[in-house]
Formats: sequence, structure tokens, C-alpha cells
Amino acid sequence: MNAFRPSKACLSKFIVLLVTLLHGTFTQHLLAEPQTLPVHESLLNGDFEQGNTHWHFGAPNKAKATMAVDKQTIHQGKMSIRLTNQTPRTPNVFGTFYQTLKNLSPMTEYRLTFWCKAQAVKHAWIGGGPKWNIRKQIPDGTYDWKQLELRFATGLDETQFILRINVDGLTESLWIDTLSLQAVGRGKLSVSKPQITSDIPASAAFYPAFQGAIDTPATVRLRDEKDKTLGADIRINWDMQGLNLNINVIDPTRDPIQDGSGMWASDSIQLGLETQLDQAKASYSATSIELGLTVDSSNVLRQYAWHPTSVLTHTQLPGKGRVHDDGYDISVTIPWAMLNLPEGKRPNIMGINIVINDGNNGNRRCVAWTPGITKTKDPSRFALLQLLDANTPTANAVVLKEGANLALDVKKDLVFGHILSYSQKTVDLQQTALTARMTQGDAHSTLSKVQIPGLEAGQCAMIRFALPASQMPALGRAQFRLNNTKTQQNLAVSMPLTVNDYENNLKNQLQTLNQKLSLFNDTLSKHPLLADDAQLNLSQHIVDRFTKRVAQNKQSLPWSLLQLHEASIVMDQANERLAYLQDHPDAVFTMDIPKGVITHRDGLLWNQDNGEERPAFLYGYGHFAQVIRDLPNMNTLGATVIQRERGPRDAGPDGKLTKGAMSILDTLDQAQDNGVKLELLLSPHYFPTWAVDEDPSVMIKPIPAKFIKYNIDHPVARKAIGQWLDGIVPFVADHPNLLSLCLANEPVYEHAGKDKYSRMAFTAFLKQRYQSLDRLNKNYATNYAVFDQVPLPEACGDDAPISQRLAYYDWVRFNQQHFANWLNWMHTRVKSHTTKPLTHIKQMADIYNRSTFSRGTDPEMISNITDLAGNDCWAYPSPGGTWCYNWQVEQIWYDLLHSFGGQAVFNSENHFILDNSPAQTIAPELTHAVMWQGMQHHVAASTLWVWEEANGIDDLKGSIYYRPGNTHGAGLAMIRGNQFADELAALNQNKAKVALLYSYPSIYWQPDHPSTVTDIYTALSLRGQPVTFISEKQLATGQRSIANDQVQLLILPHATHMTDAAFEGLKQFIADGGKVLAIGSNCAAFDDYGQPRATQPQWLALSPANATQEIAGQLEVILNQYKLAQPVLVNVKTRQAAWGVEYRVIRQSDHYLISMTNFNNSDMELDLTLSQASSRTGVDLLQEKKVLMQRIDLKPAQSRLIRLPLQAQ
Repeated sequence: MNAFRPSKACLSKFIVLLVTLLHGTFTQHLLAEPQTLPVHESLLNGDFEQGNTHWHFGAPNKAKATMAVDKQTIHQGKMSIRLTNQTPRTPNVFGTFYQTLKNLSPMTEYRLTFWCKAQAVKHAWIGGGPKWNIRKQIPDGTYDWKQLELRFATGLDETQFILRINVDGLTESLWIDTLSLQAVGRGKLSVSKPQITSDIPASAAFYPAFQGAIDTPATVRLRDEKDKTLGADIRINWDMQGLNLNINVIDPTRDPIQDGSGMWASDSIQLGLETQLDQAKASYSATSIELGLTVDSSNVLRQYAWHPTSVLTHTQLPGKGRVHDDGYDISVTIPWAMLNLPEGKRPNIMGINIVINDGNNGNRRCVAWTPGITKTKDPSRFALLQLLDANTPTANAVVLKEGANLALDVKKDLVFGHILSYSQKTVDLQQTALTARMTQGDAHSTLSKVQIPGLEAGQCAMIRFALPASQMPALGRAQFRLNNTKTQQNLAVSMPLTVNDYENNLKNQLQTLNQKLSLFNDTLSKHPLLADDAQLNLSQHIVDRFTKRVAQNKQSLPWSLLQLHEASIVMDQANERLAYLQDHPDAVFTMDIPKGVITHRDGLLWNQDNGEERPAFLYGYGHFAQVIRDLPNMNTLGATVIQRERGPRDAGPDGKLTKGAMSILDTLDQAQDNGVKLELLLSPHYFPTWAVDEDPSVMIKPIPAKFIKYNIDHPVARKAIGQWLDGIVPFVADHPNLLSLCLANEPVYEHAGKDKYSRMAFTAFLKQRYQSLDRLNKNYATNYAVFDQVPLPEACGDDAPISQRLAYYDWVRFNQQHFANWLNWMHTRVKSHTTKPLTHIKQMADIYNRSTFSRGTDPEMISNITDLAGNDCWAYPSPGGTWCYNWQVEQIWYDLLHSFGGQAVFNSENHFILDNSPAQTIAPELTHAVMWQGMQHHVAASTLWVWEEANGIDDLKGSIYYRPGNTHGAGLAMIRGNQFADELAALNQNKAKVALLYSYPSIYWQPDHPSTVTDIYTALSLRGQPVTFISEKQLATGQRSIANDQVQLLILPHATHMTDAAFEGLKQFIADGGKVLAIGSNCAAFDDYGQPRATQPQWLALSPANATQEIAGQLEVILNQYKLAQPVLVNVKTRQAAWGVEYRVIRQSDHYLISMTNFNNSDMELDLTLSQASSRTGVDLLQEKKVLMQRIDLKPAQSRLIRLPLQAQ
């Protein structure tokens, strides 16, 4: 972990001014003259080189004002903006050109400089802000380019400023160019007037929990800012048994609830707890908890634990729930014994967070008490929960706005916080002092006298404060204290923060790193034979790239510090590699860049070049403009493929392609010149405006939140998509560097049967499914006379009547088939023009998420359409969880996709870092493991999310693009995928003998089927067993893919429901000698209508243990019985079967090939004894070192690829 832990508070704060609040209003301090400071990133496209992108123009009340991009009259660059106004000055009639500046720092003065040129200008100004009170007159008249300056200051809570350039009077031409924004000033401590409320504001991020029931319990009224009808009233107390929460959820729209891991996507509560709030954490740890709570229509409390403790399970919490007209109530107790606390210890303070989720008919929305759960898992940002004695009259706290454990720069950052006082009894005015005190030593300073007003019972006073970090008493770790000035009683202590001279440290680190890089380059120049080594080139490029980036001083300080810290580690690794190669020059590896034709066969991609064929693992980056700019560097970064996108809006109503679409050929040429294949995403969600103008009814109303917002069956939609495909596909198809076409991005469709174009198809589906109305009416408990009368069902959850669930199930399956038919229509259209580029569809990995029934995607239907099994998947770090990263979602998904048709898998949007992650190190080993494991689970191609400048877009912030360590981890995996392609191919073609049943009826009908799949897959994988799937369709047809054609044991993972055709196929599998293991009760006991079966075949049944590791032991007995068990990997310390390490052992002509990866959050020491090995010592191909098989060391997320010689036969 990095020694410096920068906080989100630092992210955009280059600050030198503070405005003071007195008696409810702020007064401005004198400002120092501006220093040379970096350009602030909030102003986007200030040079207009992107035209008017990020800017807006308005001319209200019929003003004859215009705005245009001017390429002739410019100050610098290629474009400026020209404003005109032909209307004399009239109230409320003007032209306004504006942009909202976001992510500004409160209490900060900014300087905006710009250049302007005038031709007969009158009454123009620049400014804006609240009520447009800030205005700087632009000189009237005619003149050449001149530079002007605007200064404005933000208030205590202001983080945005609407910047406007107005032409209010007659103006022939006003040209604007080259705007630049800097933060230039800060002031002294500011303290606000007390804000008194009858409840505790949610923004206070504070709750005083008193022991037992009290007369005036505090209430936090959490509400969605945009919709006050969504939220919750939160009350908390505690007793000797545990923490008691009473949450009254306000949600008048009742949606179907979901059990299990998908609970968050439906009406539910996410509850986060942290028992060690004062200790720095980059993410969840063993002291962090995240639970899910909801109530079904029968008032049964449902629970789930995304991040449990070792003693907290999914269903152990005592509590109750009640549904009512306005929402639902939940009362639950968190026993102290379940919080991983030291024996007999109960904390005085904790972190708490609550998120209220609204399923919103599949378009989930939420309101969170504090950040820390929804965007990233950061318990330091939870609210402060105080545990108080029942007799305590007043609860006081000092809460830092950005949470616990801040790291601030002494020269540039501000500290924001608030003083809180909540009274359960009437109390008098208190005279207090706010003090900053270092946690080590005696250094302290009294910052301000603070008067806390007298309070009635149940009232809360909040007093905000802000001060520059430079006013802290010393550098280092510090806290704020609130003391009663009369009694000297300590009333409250804040969470710790750290203040340091990070800017100066940055300069020193940059200088040191540049010196190391220079020395490395000098040494490398003396050994030219080593200069082609791919790992050395990767490291050298990363260090060079990030030192230059930091030197440009165009980003926030925390990111620069993180980048130098990680780049220094990469530099050290490069020096170690260089020293190794000097002694072992034969170990130099040069990337084999795939320049030939890429084909697919046997579940792999193959590079055919100069008459030779070799497996190819093509990995790289997506997805926007920066990958194009960085194409010359992609091979050096290990990348051999990129993804770009164009969509139907790039074709006009006549089908002609735009210049943007035609530029793809240039991109293909450039990529080919740089040894990089290109994957083109055809993006049908980029729907053209001309089509909407032609017939607005093509758009779905209300507009869905997902990508496809139009009616796929509408004639205008078919025309627009068809013309796009007919134009773009033949235009690019023959280019030798085009790897593949992705037909759709994250396809979701929830509208089938709901319009006149698809309603008849739904009726036909019902007729085919039921054959007679009697059968349908029996299932639906209805009496329809004709099929045309059957309405579209409403979405419903597990607690709905069986008849409603049957009707909804029918629509879900129809919607999936209908959407797959549309995707197949696209695919057929593509293939009518060419068979050269490979095809796939970027489907999301949500099939086992039971909150996604309405999305219209069945992976078997979709994968069977295309050449490759395409997808978008994720595996995020989980440093405090059961595993070091969440590996199961990806690996189950990959093996499932591969099982349908034996296809190679293409993850063209590979997520492994949460969007908007803060400037905190994410272990590079995690990134390497995600890539390396994917390569062993049939992912032959992948483009990583995302290689792009964020430019203020949350989804792009914090990505791998900004992270030297993770760029190195990913690049190292890509290089190894190229170097060990033959070994990876062998691992992929090691056919599974054990399969799980893929059963959509069981996903729908059996709530714990998905979690059982995960448990069984995990148990098998961690016992060295390759795992695949057999689908109900494959059982019904008797057909298999190369992935599952040698399966001997089929496991039913609590698969309670199955079609009749699949059931017959299952009996045939048994008759042919296959073995079946039923895990859980009632496996295959019902058809997909929920009707019970009279008889079942005889098969082995297993009642699974509670813990996955115990299930692995149960399965091991059965696998041994069927002679399917793998060699046992032993934990050296316990001498028991190791847990948390996936491993594979395959036997080749003269050696064993052994792959293993440690998913645990702790080091492992392992013993793998193979009876046919001729030696106890193997060679780790990744580390290029010998390894003793009885002492294999594995750190978290570390992988090994071992070659062990076999005994001579």
C-alpha cells in the first residue's frame, strides 16, 4: 500500500483564498496576489478547439442574437467564438453563451483570463454566478485582440459557477478565445452562524445513538433532492445486545423485490457499518460490513450480506418489516457479537451509511446518506455514529466534511467540517473553543471561540467551519477538539487528518525519479541486445509517461503523488529486470505482434501469418479518442487490439456515411501501422436525430434509462439501423486490420409486445407455448376467450401470486427471444455483406442477477448468434472481503458463455477498477490477475475500460489511464499472454469432466439457485477442477459444444424447475452413462410452469453445507467416488486442502503444466505433490525462477505457471 493516502477532498483544490461567514453572511478577506498556479480543470474547451462543445447558447424573448464557431478570426489555435446581437438593449432580451464550471472548491477565489476582439460592441459582459450578480463589463467599441480578467469567489457550499458571456445590446461582432481558469486565493478560518433544526440534517453525516429508548430520539430525514417522495426517516439506539435500527422508507411506488446479491437493484436498503473508523482504509476491510434489507408483500424481512463478517451470515439478524401505503418499515438489530469486535469491546464511535434503493421499474435510483457505498466502497466517508449513555444530555461532535483520515497539502488544501450539538433535554448556551491538536506531541492551536446556542429537547445545532491547512499547528497527524471554555471539559474529538508539505515532496520525488530513469536509460544504452525486451520497454514507457504528466502540473496533487509513488515502484522493478537480463540475456522476450489474419477455431483465436499458425490472445484498451492518439505506444504497453465505436447517427437519411464514419479507415490504417488490431463497435444506441424527426413515435415513452431508447420494431428504426449496417459494413469489411464487429453495446430491451409492431408476435408466442386457451387460463387463473385478449403482464417479484409470476415469466422469455431475433436480424444483415470480420455482441454479465428479468437478454440465445461470445464484465478489488477481488462473477460468466457454442470469449469492456475511484493505490497484482485469469477462462480478446482523459466525466475518473501500477500490471499480463500463448491454449483446451446445469427456469423460480451456482462453481474451482455448463437446450436437443462434450458428471445446483424437453434429455444423459448430482431439495421436481413431476430418475443427492469450503469437502468425496478428483493442493501450515487458490494441473508429453492464482487476502504456502513427477522442483515460467513444489509461496493475487518434468515412460 502507498504510504500517502490522499483523499477526495484534495482532488481539485489548488486553493489560496477563503471567504468568512459571520452571522449568516460571509465577508471577504484581503487576497494575496496570484502565484503561478495550474490551469483549473473545471473549465472545459476554453480554447474552443472542439468548437462549442461543453458550451451552450440562448437568446430568450426573441432576441436576434447569434453564436457561431469562427475559423477565420482567431487569437490562437484554429477556432474562436463569435457573438452578435441585432436587438437594442431591452430588459430580458439578450444573447448568452455559458458553461457550468463544476468541481470548484468552496471558499476560493478564481481568476478567469480571456482574449476578446470587438467590432461595434455595446453592453457586453462576462460573469454569472447566483442571480448573475457578478459582471465585468467588456469594453464597448471596436478594437483588436486584448486580454481581460474576471475574478469571482465561491461561497462555503458552492462547488459550481455558471460562467456567462452576454451580449445585451447592439453588437456587430464580439470574438472570444483562449479562456483560462486558475484558483488564486484563500483566506483564514471561517465559522458560520448556528443552524438550528428540529431533526439532524442528513448532510451532517452524524447520528447520536443513546442507550435504550429515550423520549426524544434523533431522526435523520434522508430525502432524494430531486424527488422528496423517496427517502427514509432513520432512528437508532443501542442496548447490551446490539445496535437497533428503525428505518421508515418513503417509497410510494412499490416494485418487485429481489433476493440475494441483486437486492440492491430493487426496492431495498443497503446498510454499511465500520467499527474502526479512525484507521485509514482504501476500501472495505475485516471491520467493514455491507448488508441488504427489504420486505416482501407478506411482511417478511429479507436479508443479504455483500460484505459480511466471519460470524455474520445472510439470515441471522433479528428484525421485522412491514409494508404500508407510503413505503415500508424495517426494524433490525445488529448483535455486537456479529461485528468482529474484540472480546467484550464495544466502540464509542462507528461509521454508518444507509442507501435507499428504488427499483423504479427496472431503472433503479437511490438516495444515500453519505458517499461510500454507491460509487466506491469507502468506509472513511460513512456518517459518524456516536454510542452514548442514556443520561447524556447533549451529544457533541466535530465532523470533517470529506470523512475520516484526510490527507491534505499544507499549501493548497482547505479543511471543511462542522460542529454539531444535539440535545435530548433542554440545555443552556455553551461557550466552547475549537482547537487543532497534533496526535503526537503537545503542538496545538486554538482556532476560534464558538458559541453553541441553548437548545430545546430534540433540537440540533450545526455550525460549519473552514480553514486552510496551513493554519494547522504543525505538519503530521492531527485532530480537532471542542472544549467547554468554562469547565475545560472535552466535548468532542474529530476523526484524524494528516497535513503535510506534499507539493514540495512532489518536486523532490519527481527529481529523484527522473534521475533514476536517466540512469536506467544510460545503462540500457550500454546493453543494446536487451533493449528489445518487452517488459523493459513497458516499464520504461510508463515511468517516462507519468514523469512527464506530473511535470505538466495539470492535475490535482493527490493524483500526481500517487503516480510518482507507483511509477517509482515500476522503476525499481525495471532495474531488477535489467539486472536479471544482464546475467540471463537469453531471457529477453520480444512481443510477437499478430499481423496476419485472425481466425477462430476450437475455442481460441489463431494468428495466421506467413504460413504459420499460433494461438493469439489479443488484449488492449478502449474506447474513445485517446486510444487513437496513443496508438504509437500501444504495443509498448502490451496492447494488440483497441476498440472504437461509431453508430447509426453517422449515416444520413440517404444512407451516406459521415466523415466521422469514413475516418474509421484512417484509424484502421494507423492501427495497422502500429501493430494493433481494431474492433469496431457498431453502437446501435447512437440513434440518428433524422429518424426521430421523420417519425417521433419511434422513441419509447417514457424514455428508458438503458442504451436502446427506441422501438426496435418500428419501420423507421429498422430503416435507420439497416442503412447504417449497409453503409458501414462493406466500407470497412475488407480492411486486413479489422478484427471484429461488435453489433451492440450492453444491449437491454424491455418493450417487446408493448406496441402495435410487436404485439402480434407476443400473441403468436403464447399460442405456440400453450396451444390452447384452456392451458393458459388455467395457469393465469383467467378466462380469456381469445389469445388476443391476453394483456401484457406487470413486472412482479417472488412474493406475487403464482398466476402473476407465470404470466410475467412468459413475457420475460418472449422478450428475450424477441430481442435475440432483432440482434440476429442485425447479424444477418452484417453477414450479407461480408464473412471476414468476426462478430460478437457486448452482453452484460447479469444472467444470475434476479433483478434483471426484464432486460431481454439470455446469453445462450445471444451467443449462438455470433462468431464469438461477446460480453461486458467486471471483477473489482475487494481488499477487505473474502477474496482479494471479486473473481467469481467473471469466471462463471466466461465459462458459461464458452459452454454454449465452444466459442472464444471477447470481453470488450473489461472493468476492474470502479469508476470514479479516488487517488489511492489499487494493487497492480489485482489487475494482472484479472487479465491472466481471463486468458485461462477462454477470453481470447479483451479491451479494458478505459484509456481516456476524464475531462470531468465521473465514469472516466480514476481509471487505469491514471494509474502507473495498474498499467504495468495489465501490460505485464498482456506480454505474458503473448509469450505463453501455447501454454494458455493448453489450459483452455483442458476439457471439463464436470458441468453445472444452466437452467433459466430455475433462475426465475428458485431464489437461491444463483447463489448455489456460485457456491458449487467456487468449491470445484478451488479444488483444481475445470468447470463448464450444460444448458437445458443442450440437454433437450442432445447437442453439445467442444466445451462440454466430455462431461461425465452433471450437477443440478438447486435447479428446481426444468422444461419437459430438458428433463427428457437429462434422463437420456443418465441412460448414456452420465452421472447426475442433485444439490439441494426438489431438483428438477417442477416443469417451467411450476407443475410438479410425478417421478424422477434415481440420482445422487446432496444437502449442501452452509460454508462453501465445507461444500468443497462434500464434493471431493463424490469426485473421488467417480474418479474425477484432481490432485490435492495442500496448505503447508494446516496440512489440509488449501482454500482460496484456483489451480489447474494438466499433463503434457514430458511435463506437467500447473497454473495457480491466490484469491485470498493473505499469503499462502502450498504443497502440490504429483506422483508422476520426476522432480520436486519445477520452474515458474512467470517469475523465471525455480520453485520447490512442497513450498510454493503465493501472495494475494499472485499467479504462477509452473513446468514440472514427468518421469520417463
